[in-house]
This record gives sequence, C-alpha cells and structure tokens, in this order.
Amino acid sequence: MGTRAGNRAYQYGQTRPKHNLSADLKYLLTNDLQLDAIAGFSVFKSESDNFVALGVAYRFKNKQQNRQS
Repeated sequence: MGTRAGNRAYQYGQTRPKHNLSADLKYLLTNDLQLDAIAGFSVFKSESDNFVALGVAYRFKNKQQNRQS
C-alpha cells in the first residue's frame, strides 16, 4: 500500500472453541503520528463478538533526541 500505509488480515482463536477474523488499516501521517482502524467478527453465528476500533499512536521524543535535533 505504499510507504505510509499498511494493512493486514488475520484469524485467531482461543482454547475454548472460539474463532475470530479481523483486519486493520494503518496510515502514517508523519514520522511520529499514525492512525489505525480495525474491525473483526466471530466466525460462528452463535458468538457475537463483533467490534470496530480506531486508534492514534504518537511517538514522543525523549530529552536526548531533542538535544540532537
């Protein structure tokens, strides 16, 4: 998707029979700021573990990095 965007899809489960599918997208706005979106659902209709989430990640510079800039 380019150097600033990415995606992935994955399946996961747990010890009790429970299986889910989810996918996410991420976009790097700057070298220090990233936006994320994720959605997932249960594979079996008897389970209702559907979800959607949004996220923001920011990388703070420490004092040593500030002195070098």
